[in-house]
Amino acid sequence: MANSFGILDSLLEDVEACWDTIRTIILDVARDTLPTVTKPNRPWLTTDTLSVLQKKREARLRRSTDEWRRYNGLFKAKAEADLEDYYCRLADEAEAGLRQNNLRCVFRTIRQIGKNPTSSNTNVPVHHGDDGRPCNSLDEELECWRSHYDTALNHAPASPCPDLDSAASNATPDAKISDDGPTLGEVRRAIQKLKNARAGGPDGIQPELLEYAEIPTSTALHDLFAQVWRTGLLNGVKVSS
Repeated sequence: MANSFGILDSLLEDVEACWDTIRTIILDVARDTLPTVTKPNRPWLTTDTLSVLQKKREARLRRSTDEWRRYNGLFKAKAEADLEDYYCRLADEAEAGLRQNNLRCVFRTIRQIGKNPTSSNTNVPVHHGDDGRPCNSLDEELECWRSHYDTALNHAPASPCPDLDSAASNATPDAKISDDGPTLGEVRRAIQKLKNARAGGPDGIQPELLEYAEIPTSTALHDLFAQVWRTGLLNGVKVSS
């Protein structure tokens, strides 16, 4: 894996090309070394029930109606039993947490139970803001939302404040605030403070991918940040004076 990060030692001077290289290398190394874990939508289903679900799906693809109905009934029975066992396990965990004064376990169980797996999305009716009448069509709902956001987001321009203008013109730089470029230590400390189990941003990079390869990624990111600091350009736009 160290050889895969070797290309980060010779990054281009162009900011955009440098970032594309860093992002590509991190994601490629992650795909080659780490398995992809998919969170199950219904975690209460056992392996036996999932195998029945697979057989049901295969029967549907074969257009075998009788076999599909048999597996469908078997799946519903097993899924119902699995769901009951799932809730019983959560209740047992909550009781054990209470006996040990572990409220974190109790709160986690309450959040899991609050996610009703059988609930479906229900549409809440939209009402007119002036008289409370329910909307009878999609056009009325859109018009209500447009009127709401026009009122909520649009405000009259603020009147000038001479005191603020005077304070801004007489302001002086604070000597206690450093305006030096970012250091490698600052980048590493920022990576170490990242919280795990968070979704990646638009670049698709999760915090763990930076933490588990802290030395090469922090060095590459520091070089990138230093380029932005020197040139003041990001995406071709001036970001500093």
